[in-house]
Amino acid sequence: MTDTLTGIYNPYIVVVSALVAVLASYTALQLAAQVKAARGADRQLS
Repeated sequence: MTDTLTGIYNPYIVVVSALVAVLASYTALQLAAQVKAARGADRQLS
């Protein structure tokens, strides 16, 4: 007896997921660049 798992996907959800991933990556890189560029008191999180 062989049990198989069949998957289905919604192309719309796949595209939205990819866009969210790209936006999150861009945001993280921008934040890292700002933290790197910050000096002194600007670097502290409050």
